[in-house]
Amino acid sequence: MGSRVRRILLLACGFVAVGLGSVGIVVPGLPTTGFFVFAAACFARSSPRFERWVLDLPGVGQMVRDHRAGLGMPRRAKVLAIGMMLTACTLSAITVGSAPVAAAVMAAGAVGTWYVGWRVPTRERVLAGRSLDEARAAAHGTAPAPGTGGRVAWVVGDRDGRSAARRPGTPGRPGGGAGPQPV
Repeated sequence: MGSRVRRILLLACGFVAVGLGSVGIVVPGLPTTGFFVFAAACFARSSPRFERWVLDLPGVGQMVRDHRAGLGMPRRAKVLAIGMMLTACTLSAITVGSAPVAAAVMAAGAVGTWYVGWRVPTRERVLAGRSLDEARAAAHGTAPAPGTGGRVAWVVGDRDGRSAARRPGTPGRPGGGAGPQPV
């Protein structure tokens, strides 16, 4: 596929995602941030100007930037998102006439709740973990490695003490042999 056609397709996908995300702002149960994250990813590969526009949108832009930085969602936003999902799914299941469709709607709501509740990082917890890594680094007299966002880079040694892998902020990975030592 030519680069011009690819660019046009990415722009179109980005604008469709912005449209769906905008609808999601007012329609309960329809995600907002996910669509804007997808739009920013499309625009990053097609138009830096529109990517900047998404990142600078009030309210949503900060959540997209937080997602890119690995911060996840603020606790308040997670509680609100889960509450809205469960409310929308419950009302939909009640108003739908068919029991199998109602069960499918409730199952989808349960999956969404599980994903947001347990798989999406909580911003406050991530920031607290980063502070803990910085405190560990200070206690060991080490500095966070460059490019780790303040997290300590750990070297996992093999049985002979040689460095097997360098993984930022992941002490105690299985198969590490001699175990992690802060860099």
